[in-house]
Amino acid sequence: MVFLNPGYYIYIVAMNPLIINRLDQLSTLLGLVTIPLNTYQKVAVWPLYLLANAINLVLYLEKGLYTRIFALLLIVPLNIYGWVRWAKDQNLERKKKAITRLNLKEWGLLFCLGMLCWGCVFFLLKKFRGWGVPLPGQERDGIDAWVMTFLFLGTLLTAQKRLSSPLIWLIYNLFSFYQLKISGMQWIHFKYLFYSLISPYTYYIWLGTYRAQKKENQRNH
Repeated sequence: MVFLNPGYYIYIVAMNPLIINRLDQLSTLLGLVTIPLNTYQKVAVWPLYLLANAINLVLYLEKGLYTRIFALLLIVPLNIYGWVRWAKDQNLERKKKAITRLNLKEWGLLFCLGMLCWGCVFFLLKKFRGWGVPLPGQERDGIDAWVMTFLFLGTLLTAQKRLSSPLIWLIYNLFSFYQLKISGMQWIHFKYLFYSLISPYTYYIWLGTYRAQKKENQRNH
C-alpha cells in the first residue's frame, strides 16, 4: 500500500512550501548548534549531523539538487564512523585521543584520494545525465564534483580528528554557499556562509589543543 511507503510521506512534505520553509530554518539552526560541538570535539555533534542530513535530503529533493542527494548518501556511513570513533575516544586517556597532523605521505595520499573521488563523481554525473536524471547544466559538473569531494574529505578528516579538517571545510563551505544561493535556498545557504567565517576559529581552537597535547607528551617522555 502507498501509505506504508516512506517515500510517499517524503514526497508529501517536499510538495508543501510551508513545511519546506520550516525544515530549511531547522536545518540552519541545527547547523549553528553543531559548530561549538565540533569545535570542542563533543561526540553529540555526530547524531546532529545525521539529523541535519536527513532534513537536507528532503530540502535537496524539493529543489532537485540530485548531486547533493547523492553526496549525502555517501556521507552517512562516514557520519556513523565518526560517531563510533569519537565515542570510543571518550573512554581513552587524553593523550590517546589527540588531534594529529597529516604528514607529507598522508597529504600525498589525501591528494590522490581527492582526485580519485572527483573523477568518480564527475563520471557518475555524466552517467546520471545520460540516464535522464534532471541535473544542472554540464558546465557545473566540475564544481558539483568538487563540492562532493571536499564534503567527503572534510567528513573523513574530522572523524579522524585531523588538524587540517577545518581548512578543508572552509573550501567546502564556500563552494556550498555559492551552489545553494544560486539554487534558491532561502536560509540554508546562510548557514554555509557562517560556517566559512567560523572555520578559521575552529582551526585556531584545534591548533591550540594540538600544541597543548604535544607539550604534554613531551613532558611525559
